[in-house]
Amino acid sequence: MIEVIKGGGITSAEGFMAGATYAGLKTEPDSLDLGIVLSDRPANAAATFTSNSIESPSVSASRKRLQRGEARGIVANSGCANCSVGSQGYTDAEEMAELAGVHTGVSGEELFVAST
Repeated sequence: MIEVIKGGGITSAEGFMAGATYAGLKTEPDSLDLGIVLSDRPANAAATFTSNSIESPSVSASRKRLQRGEARGIVANSGCANCSVGSQGYTDAEEMAELAGVHTGVSGEELFVAST
C-alpha cells in the first residue's frame, strides 16, 4: 500500500536533498534556472528517454551514465534545451555534471543531466 505524505515532496524520502539557483540561463535574475536532486548514497538507477530520432546531448550523456546501473542524482537546467547543437552540446552536458559534482562532493559520472 502506498502512503501519501501530506505536504511531502521530492526530499521526503530519507537520504535525498534538492536545491535550485539562478545560474544566468534566463534573463530574470529571480528565476531559478538550475536545479539538482541528490541522494546521500549511490542508488539503483532507471530512466525513460526520448524515442525521437533527434536526441539532445543531455540525453546521450545520461544514457551513458545509466549503463553504470547506479546514480547519485540529476542536475537540470531550464532555459537552454541543448539540442541540435553538435559536439559542443555533449561537452557542455559533461561539464554541467562535473561542475555540479564539484559543488556537491560527488563524481560528475554519478549525476544524470537534463536540459529544458
